[in-house]
Amino acid sequence: MANPNPANITIKKLIDSPAAEISAALEANVSWITKAYNKIEVKEDNRGRFPVVFTGRKSNKGYLNLMPDSKLGNFSFIEIGEKQKIKQFAGSIESTYDISIIFFFNFSDVYGVDANERTIENVKDEILTFFRRYPFATCNIRINEVVEGAKNVYSNYSHREIRNQFNMRPYGCFKISGELKAIDNCEDSILPIAVLPKDGLSYSDLKDTPESLEAGKYPKVKDDGSGIEFVDSAGGGVTTHSALTLDDGANPHNTNPEDIAAAGLSDDYLAAYILAKNT
Repeated sequence: MANPNPANITIKKLIDSPAAEISAALEANVSWITKAYNKIEVKEDNRGRFPVVFTGRKSNKGYLNLMPDSKLGNFSFIEIGEKQKIKQFAGSIESTYDISIIFFFNFSDVYGVDANERTIENVKDEILTFFRRYPFATCNIRINEVVEGAKNVYSNYSHREIRNQFNMRPYGCFKISGELKAIDNCEDSILPIAVLPKDGLSYSDLKDTPESLEAGKYPKVKDDGSGIEFVDSAGGGVTTHSALTLDDGANPHNTNPEDIAAAGLSDDYLAAYILAKNT
């Protein structure tokens, strides 16, 4: 059975990447799934509230309704909580989500002639085993709840619209819920933002600075990127302070403030270092 395909997301960010991996892994490893859909949207109309995926097709007004429907075969879809917890680091974003995945299936498709000898517990066990064993690359998932019964599974939607025939054998449904943690590595690394010295700070205010930091001289990164030098603005004389050798000579921005602290310099001297980095 060929289900309508959702619109293809070419640039996946945040939850889109784990959702795509989960769906692809389910389709590849759970033989009876016709289609595993990614993160759904919620649509409301005069009939109520429904889970949908965007297809862009005119035949279904751009959306496919994912309430129980035998025409869609055996399928799953992903619900993501409305709140997301975000931690930002240099070059990456760690995000935490409440996640639920709903499964709708036909026992005869899952177990064939043995369908009458199996219960929904067998289906739940297969899915839980899959999530316990699969080595997800984009996320970590912890399942902490399983619910069954159409009223509970579709509690976020207008479940009264579910036809009575889908509330009994040969059909079944359940929902697994838990927490998903993902790390999205940014394509462009943004340098950490330093707090610049306050206006009016003079070099005479700095402590524990080399003797070369005198009136008429200012700090700047050396042209070859190997350290910081103090230049006489009038005569161009240069004195180099070796304690500020950079971690990476090719990129002076890689120097860490911790290295300056380890060299025994005061916090005030860090102000001169920040000035130099921004010169």
